[in-house]
Amino acid sequence: MTKFKTGLGKIERVECDRETETMVWVNGRGYKKLTSYESYFDSWNEAKAHMIRRAEEDVKWHERQLDAAKSKLANARALQEVK
Repeated sequence: MTKFKTGLGKIERVECDRETETMVWVNGRGYKKLTSYESYFDSWNEAKAHMIRRAEEDVKWHERQLDAAKSKLANARALQEVK
């Protein structure tokens, strides 16, 4: 059966030996279907949608980090010498 694996910013077609609800087997080796590193889907469109969701989450996280860094910078610039 064909699955579509996401990982390293790409989608690749993979032939699986078998699957359960949470695992797939490729060349006799078992893999979890969903991990933070790679995930397996029934269709290319599902794989692409997953990659888009993950990228959007990454952008939101980095925006929050950037906002926090800008706040630290503004606080540092606003410091007054203590006499």
